Amino acid sequence: MLIYFRATSEEGLRRANHLESLYRQYHPQGLEAVAVINGSAAEVEKRVQQSGISYPVVVSNRELDRELVFEDHEYEIFFVSPDNHVLFMSVVFMPDDLRQLTERYLTGHISYFSSLDQSRLQIGDKFPVFLVQDVVHNRSGPVDISARKTVIIISASCSACSLVPGTEIISKWVKDHTTTSENQPLVIFSSKFTSTEVQKVMPGLNADVVHAREPIPLVENRISLNGLFDKYVLVLSLDNGVVTNLTSIL
Repeated sequence: MLIYFRATSEEGLRRANHLESLYRQYHPQGLEAVAVINGSAAEVEKRVQQSGISYPVVVSNRELDRELVFEDHEYEIFFVSPDNHVLFMSVVFMPDDLRQLTERYLTGHISYFSSLDQSRLQIGDKFPVFLVQDVVHNRSGPVDISARKTVIIISASCSACSLVPGTEIISKWVKDHTTTSENQPLVIFSSKFTSTEVQKVMPGLNADVVHAREPIPLVENRISLNGLFDKYVLVLSLDNGVVTNLTSIL
């Protein structure tokens, strides 16, 4: 990802700061970032110190701005493929847009469609990265599926009243399909359920449980309770973090 902004742009600096938080979160999943800042070397150095940017920074100039068509804009963002092709660029984006675009880029779904389009998780996709809370140990961080063969997602298209009977069915599925502790599934509850709801049904699941702290990319719609699938409990088979099968229980 490449972000351009003028050294005098406060809005550009704010977006670069937001990119820093995304870079720290998603760099282990392959995200690389570069900032191109227009200004003198002293101005750029001051901005970098103010922001705490840890990703590489390039000092721009008028010739480079003109060549890359930067000169008419205060800030821009580019998503570039490993073979140096621009996949997406925008001069109008907010911090939430940047997070969604980053998630789409890392899962291979980056496009010029609206960030609210209905792309959804498919076989062959890498499992998306998002923040979760370990309900038992009360720890938060990126979801860890590195050693998982099965992930069960309980999305928010169901009502709270259906959670209890639903978890009984899920618990039976876990019992029927789990033969050793090594293939125990990870159950992920949508962030749109409350902690109280999750804790109420968790003991009956007999599985590792985490609670999403944000809408689950490619599974949930960020602006409504409707999921992107017509079923609300998805079972994903994984191989090294890649989805190899996708079915539903309910």
